Amino acid sequence: MQILSTRARKNVLLSDIKVDVCIFAFDILYLNGQALLQEQLEIRKEIGDTLDLLPVAAFHGKRTGVCGSFLLACYDDNNEEYQGICKIGIGFTEAVCEECSASLRSKVIPEPKHSYYHYTGEMPDVWFEAAE
Repeated sequence: MQILSTRARKNVLLSDIKVDVCIFAFDILYLNGQALLQEQLEIRKEIGDTLDLLPVAAFHGKRTGVCGSFLLACYDDNNEEYQGICKIGIGFTEAVCEECSASLRSKVIPEPKHSYYHYTGEMPDVWFEAAE
């Protein structure tokens, strides 16, 4: 939301917009010409899709030597770049943070690759080679 709040809202040319916005449907009411209002919510939720995201960066946080949160990205075939989708980190146990940090330690790179979409949020402490 912090990045979204920097987006101009009035009298803006489309070419001047620097912050893209994407809306995620959490409940599908109508799909492919068919009303789904009579279907149970659980059935409508199953229609959605999943995202394949990779960690491309991390933030240290309060734990010493361990990544506390991660920047996840997906690959955009059209622009041939990784686009940051979200920063996650709430609810991880210390063991999970240590495990994730250890598994990503060999993928650390000194700076973001050119194929990483320009990330405008808080700068991560560590960048990773995008890999599954």
